[in-house]
Amino acid sequence: MEAIKIKKKIKSSTLVIEELEKFKGREVEIIIISPPIKNHAAKGSSKINNEIKVGGLLEKYKNPKLISKEKSAWEKAAQDKYANS
Repeated sequence: MEAIKIKKKIKSSTLVIEELEKFKGREVEIIIISPPIKNHAAKGSSKINNEIKVGGLLEKYKNPKLISKEKSAWEKAAQDKYANS
């Protein structure tokens, strides 16, 4: 088994990698690893250990009038969709 490591900035969905010429006709496994993106945490969240904490981020969209209906919402949606099937 032979392994090579190539670091490139991807500028399009088509890659031209000249170093792969010697592998033509052989079955290979290509693994692409992208490092974590820095400074792209959602507004109002904190980034800890490459995880984005988003607790409470959707708070502004809650509708207190609908909370009581949450437990039966899926069942009602399925009934509405398939009632006349």
